[in-house]
Amino acid sequence: MPHMELIEIDDTRVVHLVNLRRLAGQPYWPEVAAKLIARYSFVRHPTIQDLTERRESIAFGVGKFADSQIQELKVYGDGFVVNARSNSNILDAFLDDVLEWASKELGFESLPNSKPERHHESALVLRAKKDIAKVVGRSRELTSTMNEFLGKENFIARPFHVTGFILSSDPHAPGSRRIESRFLLDRRVGVPFSENIFYSLAPLRTDDHLAFLERIEELD
Repeated sequence: MPHMELIEIDDTRVVHLVNLRRLAGQPYWPEVAAKLIARYSFVRHPTIQDLTERRESIAFGVGKFADSQIQELKVYGDGFVVNARSNSNILDAFLDDVLEWASKELGFESLPNSKPERHHESALVLRAKKDIAKVVGRSRELTSTMNEFLGKENFIARPFHVTGFILSSDPHAPGSRRIESRFLLDRRVGVPFSENIFYSLAPLRTDDHLAFLERIEELD
């Protein structure tokens, strides 16, 4: 049987946590920003105040890399966040390029004994071969109870159905420096159920996200 159909990439975000140093001293940030803007064709860029005053982050918007649009790049004191409506492979390659350029052109390097972390998040809209929300078991009893109570109202209520589910991690459990986002699967709002169109958010690379959804689709 054919794989599920990817309709669109709604959003992709990559967080790269890294602690950098520059032994030559603090760079001239207006010049660094100008070089970054020129290299990636950003049309939105930080102001002089953003570059010379203390900020939690500075942002560059609507740039270009490998014939794809980079929606936004945010630079923090402990890393980078980049997002675009593209496969996460493109964003990974973009960040690798930024880090290599920052090392060769500007002299930045990772702090000794520090371990960079890279976190992925992707939001997809897809068409499944079947109702993949049905993998949720006993929650169907909840919909039956909900429909029972709705039946007591003085109007004809549309019946409720299980349309998806959420997976989350315990934020207090041991793990990385960044809490992973939730996995969410739900029907696309406003689309007939018969179309089997779903929205899914996952802390995964785009390709792994699709593979996980296909694994769900194979479940009875």
